[in-house]
Amino acid sequence: MILLVLDPEVSRFSGKSLSTWALSDAYGYTDADGTRPHWGNHYKEHAEGGNEQR
Repeated sequence: MILLVLDPEVSRFSGKSLSTWALSDAYGYTDADGTRPHWGNHYKEHAEGGNEQR
């Protein structure tokens, strides 16, 4: 990702595991189709009981 490479403060991520959704939040990029999927929010809404469907 070019934004990460060009970021002069990229060292703030040093030693961390990064998710694509966290990077999209930090840099504001979107998928090719214009969406911004966020697995962390999806998990909270569906797997942690926020929207139980049975």
